[in-house]
Amino acid sequence: MNGTASRIYEGFIAEVDPIDKFSKEADCCVSWNTKHNFLHVTSVPKPFRIYLDEIVSAKQLGPENKMTLITYVINAGERQVKLFEITVKDFSNFKHEFCQRIQPAAPPHKPRNATPKVIVIINPFSGQQKALDFWLEHAEPIFKQANILYETGTTTARSHATKIAHEINLDDVQAIAIASGDGLVAEVILGLLTRKDKQRALKVPILHIPGGTGNGLAASVAFQSNEPFPPRGVFCKQMALMMTKPRYRPLRLYHTEMTDGGKIAHQPMFMSVTWGLIADIDLGSERFRWAGMIRYHIEAFIRIARLPTVSRYKGRISYLPVTDKTLLRKTMLKANANRELFGNKHFECTDVKEMSLEEFDSSQETGTITVEEAFTGTHILKEKVPNLTDPLPSNWEVIDSEFVFVSLTSMSHIGSDLPYTPCARLEEEVFYLSFVDWRTLKTRFHMAHLLITIDRCAHLAHACLQTIPVLACRVEPAAGAGGYVALDGEACEPGASFQVVSTSLQATVVARQGRENAQEISK
Repeated sequence: MNGTASRIYEGFIAEVDPIDKFSKEADCCVSWNTKHNFLHVTSVPKPFRIYLDEIVSAKQLGPENKMTLITYVINAGERQVKLFEITVKDFSNFKHEFCQRIQPAAPPHKPRNATPKVIVIINPFSGQQKALDFWLEHAEPIFKQANILYETGTTTARSHATKIAHEINLDDVQAIAIASGDGLVAEVILGLLTRKDKQRALKVPILHIPGGTGNGLAASVAFQSNEPFPPRGVFCKQMALMMTKPRYRPLRLYHTEMTDGGKIAHQPMFMSVTWGLIADIDLGSERFRWAGMIRYHIEAFIRIARLPTVSRYKGRISYLPVTDKTLLRKTMLKANANRELFGNKHFECTDVKEMSLEEFDSSQETGTITVEEAFTGTHILKEKVPNLTDPLPSNWEVIDSEFVFVSLTSMSHIGSDLPYTPCARLEEEVFYLSFVDWRTLKTRFHMAHLLITIDRCAHLAHACLQTIPVLACRVEPAAGAGGYVALDGEACEPGASFQVVSTSLQATVVARQGRENAQEISK
């Protein structure tokens, strides 16, 4: 309320049948203390709240002193549409103040067009090729209810989304909504990062509408926002609703160097780089794409059945650890753990700040730059990190062994049903090295149990899985070791060496206000 005196409005509210608008429940008393972010409804058998960020639309009913509210409240653990009619005393002042409070926050890149649009990019070939259907059925109706201006386009080839991100006029864009899997998210981030005006471009909000198979970003955003979602179901509605009352949260980007055809390729990482069995399952399962999420289970069964004759990858891991005992403890906490165990406000973060006038004036360059140029001078470490092909200093920890897999992750989820590192936060500088050393593995059944229990975080209890918070890490497969390598879920050169370093650069994602008791605010 910015220090202004609060007011209390009182009146009546009734739920309306969304199909038969003339059918409604009995009036209940409603009040709104303007210092709060919810309406309090005195209902039988128990009172409930309607949070302001759950209100998609508020319209006055003709000349009457009434408003219709379209809301999506949490009921029985999921978002359900509910219509209400509300009337209060001093309606004119209430309407003015209420409508101001439910206005969505302005995007931090400050578009100068008075009516910027959400650019919706759809990959019709992602996953089971249902992204377009998901958009039309679950997301677009919410955009229409909320009167969000948008325009849609479909990708036709690899890197098409990168080209779109290069060419959009930032003054015409409110946000970029991506109806696809994590691969298209990576393309858009690459496009924004490699613009000469990247400081402003990276403040353009990205909304992930999960239309692929993995959907790790959407799941991680929902998890950090404490938003209930079905891990193995469709949750496009939950993500689309975030666009109606967005919080703009930072998404840390990490500088990745990787060998590619005898050269060094530079790429951003926002989710993970994996080598070995996990990447083998992820990329090898492409042949079962028609099966949806079950494809991972099919591929995992095939590969685990062949252990230990496969997935024995000799190599070296070098890393700069973060010596924080509290953080190490949190790496063992499951996704369904009481959030208080993670620490006070562990999942809270500061919203992305609007551009200052100075930043705005200095971000008018046009054209593109390379990824290497984009990351120049952004590493957070005070000491210079050697390039991938250069020797490492003596203060790095080194492990030489045969590994089942090695994974570097920076988000809680690597798939919507895979809460791999629940303690990870979208914005943090730290990322997480995890691996299984063959010397610690008893049988292939041990590995099978670890993999099939990731969905309920039981993998964290396996002694063979080591998880280490790091700020920089290099993975060097031995000559001829092979094994798939995946960067943010996309295939790289098999057996490639790679190095990941934390940077100060952050993209912007659309999230929602998290509430610690999200399951308990249902009507």
